[in-house]
Amino acid sequence: MGASHFLVSSDEPAMSSDAGSLDLVIDTVSAAHQASAYMRLLAKKGTLVMLGVFTEPPHRIDQTFLIFSQTRLAGSMIGTVADNQVWKIHIT
Repeated sequence: MGASHFLVSSDEPAMSSDAGSLDLVIDTVSAAHQASAYMRLLAKKGTLVMLGVFTEPPHRIDQTFLIFSQTRLAGSMIGTVADNQVWKIHIT
C-alpha cells in the first residue's frame, strides 16, 4: 500500500480542487483546527482517521455531510505502551 498523491492543507486551491477525491485522510494535527476542512476531501464512503488530540475548541462535524456522503469518522489512541495502558479495560 502506498500513497499515489498527497495534499498540503495550507494550499487552499488544491484543497478545493481535491474535494471529494480521497478515500482516506489521516489527521495527525494535535493543535486547534477543524476536522470539517478534511471531511470535504473525502470521496463517497471515505474515512477520516483522527490521531492528534486537542480539546478546545471542539470539532464541528456536519452530520448531514456524513450521512449523505456515507463517509466515516474514526479515531485511534497513539503513544507509548505506558500511555495506552491507562485506557486498558479489564473484563473478567
